[in-house]
Amino acid sequence: MQNADFDYFAWWKACVTQLNIAPSEAWNLDYCEIATLLEVEQKTNQDASLMVNAQRELNGMPPGELKNVN
Repeated sequence: MQNADFDYFAWWKACVTQLNIAPSEAWNLDYCEIATLLEVEQKTNQDASLMVNAQRELNGMPPGELKNVN
């Protein structure tokens, strides 16, 4: 998935309009938090390692050392 494939604004707008979360607070939520709040059902079997691996990459871990990569 490329960054351009994910519509951050649509998720932010859903938080503000559907959940009545303040815009400044909505921007601070990550995908997992928003998906839980909006009760989005995952259509893939991807687990939380997606977010963990993203954090590991941000912290400088080489891609070859990531775990549970599909």
